[in-house]
Amino acid sequence: MDSTLTALAKGLPRLALDSLNEAIARLPAERSARGRDMSTPAHLTSVAADSRGVRANVLDTGHWYVTRWAWGDEGATNLCSCPAGRACEHAYVLGILLLAEARRHGRWNHARWTRFAPPDLAAEPAGLSVRDEPTPRPDARHEHAVEALAQWADRTPTIPSRIRAVLHLEPGPLGALLLLEARVTAPGVDDAPRTWRQLEQLASELKRQPTLMAPPEARLLRALVSAEFAAPSMPGGTRLELSSERMQALLDRVPESPHFTWSAQLPPALAARAGVEPGARATLQAAEVRVVPVCDTTVEPPRLDLSFEWPDGATKPLREAVLLSPLGLASPGRTHIALAGGRFVRVVDEPPREVVKLLQEGGLALLREDGSVLEKLSRSFPVVRNALQRLTRVHDVDVIGCFELADEDWLRVRVFAASRAAHWRPGAIAPEGAVFEYRPATGWVRLEADDRVVLGMEPVDEAASGGAPEDIALNGATEVSPTSAAPVGDAATPDALESDTEPEQAWFELPDPQFVAPVVEWVEGLPQGDLSGKRRRGAAVKVPVGAAPGWWLRLTPHSLEGLADAWDTRPAGVRWFADRGASGLFRTRHAVPSIRVRSTGIDWFTVSAEWHAEGLSLKEQDLSVLRASRAPFVKLSSGWVRRADLEEFEEASKRLADLGLEAGAGEVRVPL
Repeated sequence: MDSTLTALAKGLPRLALDSLNEAIARLPAERSARGRDMSTPAHLTSVAADSRGVRANVLDTGHWYVTRWAWGDEGATNLCSCPAGRACEHAYVLGILLLAEARRHGRWNHARWTRFAPPDLAAEPAGLSVRDEPTPRPDARHEHAVEALAQWADRTPTIPSRIRAVLHLEPGPLGALLLLEARVTAPGVDDAPRTWRQLEQLASELKRQPTLMAPPEARLLRALVSAEFAAPSMPGGTRLELSSERMQALLDRVPESPHFTWSAQLPPALAARAGVEPGARATLQAAEVRVVPVCDTTVEPPRLDLSFEWPDGATKPLREAVLLSPLGLASPGRTHIALAGGRFVRVVDEPPREVVKLLQEGGLALLREDGSVLEKLSRSFPVVRNALQRLTRVHDVDVIGCFELADEDWLRVRVFAASRAAHWRPGAIAPEGAVFEYRPATGWVRLEADDRVVLGMEPVDEAASGGAPEDIALNGATEVSPTSAAPVGDAATPDALESDTEPEQAWFELPDPQFVAPVVEWVEGLPQGDLSGKRRRGAAVKVPVGAAPGWWLRLTPHSLEGLADAWDTRPAGVRWFADRGASGLFRTRHAVPSIRVRSTGIDWFTVSAEWHAEGLSLKEQDLSVLRASRAPFVKLSSGWVRRADLEEFEEASKRLADLGLEAGAGEVRVPL
């Protein structure tokens, strides 16, 4: 028997022998049957082992085939140079002889061994060779230990290699460039810069000799030769450009490595901006930040700038940080890396590219008309909310909503916040500075005197039906006299709208954000635009050509369902008005029959009935449409109505039928 086969049988763990046994049992029956005939020591030679497993040469009809068994996560697998390639009789021969030798030395046994082993090997008792081995002398173990210790003492100690990474900063076309230079200390070299190819060779040597480096330095070397670094920006150079992707790989794999240092020759301006000290140790433990707008209230006019914000609320302007890649170029799976305050940070949230382009350098000087923009930003960014409170005079207001029906079933929704002292209603001239309107693009803006709401607005809920005693009726609307709307000097001036707590220097004037927040959320949730066709995601809302400011929606079956749900959940404390065309969508109307009796003067009279719904005359075709529709709103010949308000006409129709009448069917003669 081959001595190497015996050594392998004694050295392989029991788990490896068990998986080999299971793999042999799965071989095809015809291959196993032929392998039993060749399972003799004469058919096996050149047994050897390497990092990939056990291999040997198997003789078959005058040909030698190289056969191999290897072990991995899926157990034992085989490979052969024969035409079959794998799962062949040659693999059976090598495997069964290896198991037989292990069984012979008492290393392994299996209850089903006799089922698949050749008869000669199956007949051998387990542990046969153990019985024949001579009993070792008592002092043999001691002699062997002394010899092994002497060989260990004579072995030349291995000097471990060292590696460190030096980080450089250089000005770049899109900001700053972060470069890495790997320096290696080993026999023959002392802190010498290495190219990527040299690092790759060192990593291959580390695989063959795992003790070549200490574990932290070995992890650093493996990170530097990973796939992200496989294409250096300068082939043959010793400095590698650290893009955001490469830096992300280092932060993920070696975040606590103590072998990163800053170069001693950093440009002073960049080093100061990044907050790093030349020659000092570099820390790769990165915090997560997001880019937020920050309003600087220490200057006049106030300025809006971009800053990094940490989870604890701390901020640092972008102009005091170093970006490794420009913002606004984010792609799926990509995170920007930056240097701020001497540490690396991951940018997990950033503004759109256009915002970055306009605000990244220098910021934006705010005008007094920009308060509404800050108000919208304050809802998402608390840091802006705090600044807005210091700059804003808050007004005590009433909230008013208006609906206007335009051509082609376009509905315009407008939301106003009017000074409570002004007693303003839609259709009246707005006192100067007393009325704000919430618009889609700009938020709250002051309503100019010439920007009037259409006349003829009707209240469509109980809150709006009440009016001030000073109101003067004007063409179905309400006109408020500037002199009678409030005490003199209060209604028409912004001073009358000031809150009790006024900032030292008010730069903006807005309605109370907390008071108007419910109606803002409500109007922004409306099904805006024309939803009758497909619209690309992210595309602008489709509104009528030349549309006036406001929230526009096309009355389609889909949008009407959303409008009905929105109306049922409208915020409290808002006065609602609508013009004549839109009032049917929101005002409750009751359908009642109008019965006309006309005497003929003889012995009979005529009776006719028609439907009316508070200003609407319901024709027969209207009733047919109403019966067929299940939508929350129905468009009739005389306007839009809410179907729920007209469902009672069914009960009234039955009562008329009992009298022999049908609304809209003409006159019926009734005898006396």
